[in-house]
Amino acid sequence: MKKLFFTLSLLFVLTCAKEDSQAPNTPPTQIVKQYALTASAGDGGSVTGGGTFASGTQVSLTATPSSGYSFSGWSTGSTANPLTVTLNSNTSITANFQVIINSYTLTVTAGEGGSVSTEGGEYEEGTEVTITATPVEGYEFVGWSDGENLSERVITIISETIISANFQITPFVSKSPPYSYINQTTSKYLNQYYFQGYMTRDDHQSISWIDSNVKYMIQENDAVYYDFDQNGTLDFFGFAYWSDPNNGEWGTNPGKYVLIKDFFLGNREKILFDTQIAFGGKSANFEEVFYTLNKNEILISEIGVSSGTFAGMVYHQAISGSFTYNNNGNQYLFIPGMACSLQTQECDNINSKEEVDPKPGLHFKKTSEGWELLKIYEEVKTWGIRNFKVKDNFIAMGDGNEIGSHPWSGDMWFGEIQGDEIIWNKVNNDEQHWFHGTTIGDLNNDGLYDIGGAPGKYVSGEISFDNNECMTNDGTNGGPNFLLYMQNQDGSFTNNDLINYPLSENDCRYFNHQFSTIEYANIDNDPEDEIIVSNYINNIVVYDYKTESNKFELVYKSSTPYPDPSGIYGSSSIRVYDFNNDGIKDISLNREHDTPQGISFSIWMGKGNGQFEPNSYIDPGFNLSWRESSVIDIDNDGDYDIVLKSNFGYFTKDQVTTDDGYNNWEWGITAPNEAGVNPNSLWKGVLLNELFWINDGSGNFSMYDEKPLYIDGIFPQQLIPYKHENKFFLLGFRNFGYDDQNRLKTEFYDLEIQF
Repeated sequence: MKKLFFTLSLLFVLTCAKEDSQAPNTPPTQIVKQYALTASAGDGGSVTGGGTFASGTQVSLTATPSSGYSFSGWSTGSTANPLTVTLNSNTSITANFQVIINSYTLTVTAGEGGSVSTEGGEYEEGTEVTITATPVEGYEFVGWSDGENLSERVITIISETIISANFQITPFVSKSPPYSYINQTTSKYLNQYYFQGYMTRDDHQSISWIDSNVKYMIQENDAVYYDFDQNGTLDFFGFAYWSDPNNGEWGTNPGKYVLIKDFFLGNREKILFDTQIAFGGKSANFEEVFYTLNKNEILISEIGVSSGTFAGMVYHQAISGSFTYNNNGNQYLFIPGMACSLQTQECDNINSKEEVDPKPGLHFKKTSEGWELLKIYEEVKTWGIRNFKVKDNFIAMGDGNEIGSHPWSGDMWFGEIQGDEIIWNKVNNDEQHWFHGTTIGDLNNDGLYDIGGAPGKYVSGEISFDNNECMTNDGTNGGPNFLLYMQNQDGSFTNNDLINYPLSENDCRYFNHQFSTIEYANIDNDPEDEIIVSNYINNIVVYDYKTESNKFELVYKSSTPYPDPSGIYGSSSIRVYDFNNDGIKDISLNREHDTPQGISFSIWMGKGNGQFEPNSYIDPGFNLSWRESSVIDIDNDGDYDIVLKSNFGYFTKDQVTTDDGYNNWEWGITAPNEAGVNPNSLWKGVLLNELFWINDGSGNFSMYDEKPLYIDGIFPQQLIPYKHENKFFLLGFRNFGYDDQNRLKTEFYDLEIQF
């Protein structure tokens, strides 16, 4: 025990002695920590620096880019180079580099006589820049300062670039249009653009010359003065056109270039150069072309219908109910089914429609190749559509029937246009009525289209067409009563009694005489359409919706039939337009009669208070066979014109007068080419003037008579007007027999008419 205590004591003494031997104020020995700095380089360069250093050491890193690269920064976010790093921990840093994108300046200038599309600017290397040189009138582009000669070019920027466009005075440029068929047929220049002020016509009188019965003449737009030989004196250079002084023909054969040196010194010696250029003019026998004609053939199978059914529809009998419409820029034609045809004799000696089947409709579309048959609508069969109306993407058409004797009846159809299809629905359910007039509009401002039909439903009692007879509401006496079908939210229709009919003292309805047509139109700018009807003696009656009674009340009735109260002229359709551009709606009323002379139309001008007054009555006075009309601005003058929808009466034997459209059957024509009859043996072509009635801007109309609208060698059996892309067309068609598969051969004529 004593021995252990001695040992510990000795150890303590020795230790104290060692510490006491160090110098005064000297700190104890310390252990210093070491840290690693790892420096790396990305693509495009290198880095120096890095290693292991004592804590707190400041270390410098330097990034060096390779050729074609530049330093873009360190992974720490710093862009300093060199970069000083104070080490307090193990650290990794990367130097980043990027490809150098040089920028260069492009300078573009234009010499005298033109301009350039850009003056240039600063662009990154590799940028493609399009530049265009454009000469002013009287100059031409001759090339760029670097030798390129295309006026429009693309420059790839690879260095500083300076480039200029060079121009020179054009010795001669003729701006007369080259001779063409159009020039030949119009007898005048079209779209001429001349040099202005170069010469006068008098300057050319001494230059014209005759050579072998050919006269060469120079127009002022086809010559210039220029010092070609650079002798300080202007020369004359021009194009002399060919002409025949004997027959007035000119510009149809090549002319000559002519050079006269030192023209203003009085020299007139001509140096002539042959050319194949023919400018201007007209031929000796020219006709003015006012139309473009496209023809194509369509084959129609008559499987499932009586032979000749479609032939009769195409022939002429569906004229009043056939219509065109535009949807999404495409033009369509619908020919409704017609039960009876002159070619089938299907309706000979029958008394009612129950003895003959209704027929399907034909749907066509205009394509780049011509018209094509889209579909035969078996689900829409009709006896004879008498009228229709297209509004937005919806169609209403009513079956007039008129087969056998009264009473006539058929269906009212409502169609929605969906692409190339028409989705048809029957409006009247199972109860059929007589729809001579048809319209579509919004009567109750609910956003749904409602349908109207007239004469409509027969009221029970003794039917009378005498305007003096009494049609009562109690059924003791009867007559037709037009129908108002209101569309429900589910798309169905309900016939509603919406009119508060005015009655006389003996409870007879006023104007009870057969209302044969109807129209919905907003003529007073209130939310709802008005109801406009006209009867078989040409009265016009207007009903307007009144909130007090929740009915349509009488607001206008014409005082006397117009123009002839003694005649029975059936109103067949009403059109509402502003014919005199005064902001007030006017009315066009089409009429029919048993003779061609009774087929006419009248114009009634709106007075701005819901009233109308007769303005003009137009009886074409021809034997033209037409039914209904279209209101179209055919000459693009801002005024609505009227075009008659016709089926015969426009054929001509002498190019001057038309033949009686009602006498075709006397010529043995129930179908052209039938029984060996060739249309060419009867007629030369068609003369169309009688179809077009031009508005003078005041609502007065006159037949187009500025020039004969004769077209040679075509024989359409119907002509239906339409407008497409602001151009006016007549669509005609005819059938001419059957092919070996018994398909009807139909030829379509699509005529663009220029007024």
